[in-house]
Amino acid sequence: MTDQRHTAPLLLRGLGMRYGGGPRVLHGIDTEVAAGSTLAVLGPSGCGKSTLLRLVAGLELPGEGEVLLGDRVLSDPGAAVPPELRGMGMVFQDYALWPHLRVRDVIGYGLRHGVHRTTAAERGSRVAELVEFLHLEGLEDRRPAELSGGQQQRVAIARALATRPRLLLFDEPLSNLDSQLRGEMREELAVLLRRLGTTALYVTHDVSEALALADRVLVLHEGRAVQEAPPEEVFGRPASGWVASLAGFSSRIAPDALAVEDGRGVAAVAGGRLVGRYCGEDAAGGSEAAVYLHPDAVRLGEGPEALRGTVVSSVFEGRHHRLRVRLGAAGTVLLHSASPHRPGDAVSLSVAADGAVMFGRTQTSLGSTRAAQKQTPGPQERHRDALHR
Repeated sequence: MTDQRHTAPLLLRGLGMRYGGGPRVLHGIDTEVAAGSTLAVLGPSGCGKSTLLRLVAGLELPGEGEVLLGDRVLSDPGAAVPPELRGMGMVFQDYALWPHLRVRDVIGYGLRHGVHRTTAAERGSRVAELVEFLHLEGLEDRRPAELSGGQQQRVAIARALATRPRLLLFDEPLSNLDSQLRGEMREELAVLLRRLGTTALYVTHDVSEALALADRVLVLHEGRAVQEAPPEEVFGRPASGWVASLAGFSSRIAPDALAVEDGRGVAAVAGGRLVGRYCGEDAAGGSEAAVYLHPDAVRLGEGPEALRGTVVSSVFEGRHHRLRVRLGAAGTVLLHSASPHRPGDAVSLSVAADGAVMFGRTQTSLGSTRAAQKQTPGPQERHRDALHR
């Protein structure tokens, strides 16, 4: 299906943007998307990702910097190639399917009108190829309202591919689907992007989509690129606590002390001990020690190094109960539990090492901290100390 001659690398050089006399919404974005690969642009609402997509598509003119596709300059502050002449295809958030047209006509629309107009025979051949490639057989004569959400998305992708674009743009195409269908389509789209081999720029606020679909992830925060790396690195070694939170490490706690032992981060927290990945100083500029925990890695359970806390809330969510547990002055932790708990219940927690990332200034060991903790012992420590006296 895919012909590598129809794709090209995307290059952004110092791309910046402001609207009117207001503050910048993009600050000097530099990145390259290799030919045939997918870059996900990840960030919350207002971070600048939609502006970045519009600049690449040619719907906005950059205030500074350049957009290049292959060796062709598409945009700079002085001029821009019109969107229809850029050799791009776009899949919109709402799919943008003409409601009165049948599927075959939606797919072939760009081959009937405009600069990509071709003969009826060529158009029919191209549409048939895409119908087979995207498993749309038997749906050719239906209208969009007669299709499921997943089928509509495949039609939108087929329409974007019909003109054989050198670059595919995706504007949060799964955000309008319900959670179950979104998960199914994420898997399907991941397979499809790898089969296509077309350079793609995928804008999303959903970290699961970015990690599943992209070869590299560009994380934006307030218009700035704060990390660009393969998905495994964004999740496994985030550049800052903010990126860690975005990647799903939703609980931030302040340890009593932080050290690096045998290449791993070790933290003293709430009378217990945590092991995780030490990620260095926070790239956002903070040197204060902080630990970020992923809720899927936190479990209830006793142990000599367990963290001790108190249940703040317990909410039933179907397959599990969502607990919020306070670890004294360290902060609160979110986790999932098979059984409910009442506010005020004392619990012990353990954390899998791959579910904790750590930032900030370290000390040589945790020995001094353990001694300091004994100055204000809890009930278990007092009992243990009494046995040793």
